[in-house]
Amino acid sequence: MAGGIGMQTETGIVLERTGLRTRLLHLPIVDLTRRVLRVRLAGFAIAVILATVLMATLAGVVAPYEPNKVNPRDSLAPPSAHNWLGTDRLGRDQLTRLLYGARISLAVAITSVVISVGLGMVMGVVGGYLGGIVDDVFMRLVDAVAAFPSLVLSLALVAVMGIGLQSVIIAIGVTHIPFMARVVRSQVLRERERDYVLAARAIGAGDGRIMLRHVTPNSMQPVIVQTSITMGYAVIIEASLSFLGVGIRPPTPSWGGMLKFAFNTMDIAPWLAFAPGIAIFLLVLAFNLLGDALRDVLDPRLRGAI
Repeated sequence: MAGGIGMQTETGIVLERTGLRTRLLHLPIVDLTRRVLRVRLAGFAIAVILATVLMATLAGVVAPYEPNKVNPRDSLAPPSAHNWLGTDRLGRDQLTRLLYGARISLAVAITSVVISVGLGMVMGVVGGYLGGIVDDVFMRLVDAVAAFPSLVLSLALVAVMGIGLQSVIIAIGVTHIPFMARVVRSQVLRERERDYVLAARAIGAGDGRIMLRHVTPNSMQPVIVQTSITMGYAVIIEASLSFLGVGIRPPTPSWGGMLKFAFNTMDIAPWLAFAPGIAIFLLVLAFNLLGDALRDVLDPRLRGAI
């Protein structure tokens, strides 16, 4: 009898674990990840992004030196066992600054995209659903911002607000609002004519409830794709601003700032440009590949389109 009870208990535990595993595998985020990983090069993109996140998170633990520690005796030292990526003109270790620079790139990419997605979705959903003068006002504002190249507008905004991390984040976020607003608006224009919206109106649901509970969730697929691609653009613009000397204030390490220092010593220490240049290239490529994979999974009709 005791053995039978024990077998039943073990069987129940196994069934419970199996059921839990089945529920976990069918979670939307888990299912989406599995489908994305089946797309060619998506695994490489995710690996690069995760590696960058680990670099930024563990920089204070794994970095061999202080990021701003100056050592004139090691000025422009080539790669060696002590300095794997060499040192810059001030003798600062390049590997350490590369690790800490990942924090800046990810912080700018994430926070600026939060700004552009938040404001872009509000303008796109409200303007696309209500139409009329509200839509006209929002779209004219979007057209005015989009009339300027992203880098030029970012330069102008940073010049007005002053050099610094906060200014860079706001500038990049504002310059990408038009792209997000247009993507969301085009999706909302289709969704507002669907039967479920008509049904919601028929039962007395107000415009605010319909936009928040129905239209917005069903317009998220292109937003997810555009978010990944926009993060790649944000990394490029931040690096460009820092390279031009109007981005992150020295001596805070940033990949664009490292390229600026490397450019001034290309004739005598060309290796200084390799690490930050490759890091920027790989991270931007990863965000774009991930965006393509998400597009293929979420909208198979666009599979293979550029």
